[in-house]
Amino acid sequence: MRMRVRAGKALYRMNQPFNAVYVIRLGQMKTVLHGLDGDERILYFPMKGDFLGFDGIYLERYATDAVALTDTELLLLPYRQLLVLGGRFLEFAGVIYKAASREMNRGRETESLQCSLKAEARVAWFIESQAQRCEAQGFSPSCFVLPMTRRDIGNYLGVSLETVSRAISTLSAQGIISVNRRSIKINKPEALHGFRPVKAGTTPLVLPRLFE
Repeated sequence: MRMRVRAGKALYRMNQPFNAVYVIRLGQMKTVLHGLDGDERILYFPMKGDFLGFDGIYLERYATDAVALTDTELLLLPYRQLLVLGGRFLEFAGVIYKAASREMNRGRETESLQCSLKAEARVAWFIESQAQRCEAQGFSPSCFVLPMTRRDIGNYLGVSLETVSRAISTLSAQGIISVNRRSIKINKPEALHGFRPVKAGTTPLVLPRLFE
């Protein structure tokens, strides 16, 4: 079943009863974890082809908020239906397992990033990884919009808002990127790549026709 979520609205909230997973068809969202002390940590920015909701299976409650950054269209997949389809179609089950595994690997990638890169290099990594994700989904890797705020980017990368702004200004001043509000144009991809030594995990899943 297809559904839409308006920008700024939540698809689901942390501790809400789990009943389905979702696949993004259009748009982009953010997943947010709430700590016991009330702080928030952004875990990822899912976009076209990404799955949401796997974190709710174990405790039967969603473990994060999923909030739309843009008007977003999704496919709703009831959990019971997933179990039935997974039992009948091997290809379908394989996609689900790969999607769940990819979610776990992304968490490790972000932790590794925060340990291995200096603060400003993380911002360069983030811009390049977004370019790679756009390219994997058939969009332009050299000119795209970042729908999240700089504060959100800093939260995700574990750096301050000021660091994000300073890094973007530095990359712009060096002519590596051009910035127009939230629009990014990459002028020198090789120079941007030189800021960070790690490879972003951007290989897209091949989705069955059911998801198209």
